[in-house]
Amino acid sequence: MIAKLGKGTHVTILTMARAPLALLIALSLGACASGTPSSTEPSAETTQAISALEDRVADLEADLLAAEDGRTKLSDRIDSLGDKLAKSLDRLQESLAQVRSGSSEAADSAASALASAQAVASDLAVLEQRYEYHLRRYHGGGG
Repeated sequence: MIAKLGKGTHVTILTMARAPLALLIALSLGACASGTPSSTEPSAETTQAISALEDRVADLEADLLAAEDGRTKLSDRIDSLGDKLAKSLDRLQESLAQVRSGSSEAADSAASALASAQAVASDLAVLEQRYEYHLRRYHGGGG
């Protein structure tokens, strides 16, 4: 008796008889291994390993929380320092602008003072020349 199931697949009585035989062998091998503890009840080693893993996970969770707290504090500190640095740079820029303005005003003031000094020196030179002229002309001498 041959039945055609699909493209190129044939099932015979012999192959159908092999399936229950394979199932019986698998069940027998499983029963032979019954000397081990039941798979529904964990062994003492498994229980200890699970307990150790739970402790390790708890430790790691605590470490993670501490690290996250430290990261948050560090991030806040960096933000605070960044704000302080920005304010310091703003103050420095303002100071530089004032110095430039002050130096510009000082340069203008110095130029004005120099012009005034030159004018006074020129006036003094004229006065000296007149004085010497008058001394020579009216007093017979001088320089």
